[in-house]
Amino acid sequence: TSAAPALADSSVLLPVTSTGDVVVDGVHQRVFISDPKSGKVVATDYNGTVVGTIDSLPGVRGLELSADSGTLYAALEDSDAIVAIDTATATEAHRYPTGAGTQPEYPVLAGGKLWFGYRNGGSGNIGSLDLSGSDPVVTLHQDTDKTWNDAPILASSPGAPNTVVAGAPGQSPAELAVFDVSSGSATRTAYLWDPGDSSNLTDLAVTPDGKDVVTASGAPYR
Repeated sequence: TSAAPALADSSVLLPVTSTGDVVVDGVHQRVFISDPKSGKVVATDYNGTVVGTIDSLPGVRGLELSADSGTLYAALEDSDAIVAIDTATATEAHRYPTGAGTQPEYPVLAGGKLWFGYRNGGSGNIGSLDLSGSDPVVTLHQDTDKTWNDAPILASSPGAPNTVVAGAPGQSPAELAVFDVSSGSATRTAYLWDPGDSSNLTDLAVTPDGKDVVTASGAPYR
């Protein structure tokens, strides 16, 4: 057999001390990485070259890209706010307070609003940010059926534009719920406790067709 061709080392050391979320912007060919410990979002090109850094984002973790790739939304856990970042210039464009002590995380777009998990007073719930009017409107306590133990991880998909899926992070066993947000409020349509021997949920995603939810579990490592 012939020898395989040699490959160059393509790894790049990025200027981050932690990673909260990673989002790929195909329009501008950029990769955005949130760094919660350093309070910043780093933008790179597809080669890993840093093309921009957005600082002063304490506790930034979850990221969500708009459908037109023009805006990146970032939840600031330590600033009780959601920031809108201009993806073309990699600069902060707007900052929307979510309420004192809310610690928002995991923003997703669905039903014409931005939804986010948050915690307050030792429990968690789901909030929404409506940017369709002249003034931004934040609505908390959208999940009236249950109070989560922590800020739930949220996910959505263009294949189900009016659906938000939520999961309890780090909990054993795992807990999932599905919400219809077409009315502007979150209406629970499905709920599952302990989905398939899964514990310590660390992330989840909805498939592009909107029909399935993929979970990443801290235990038993699947």
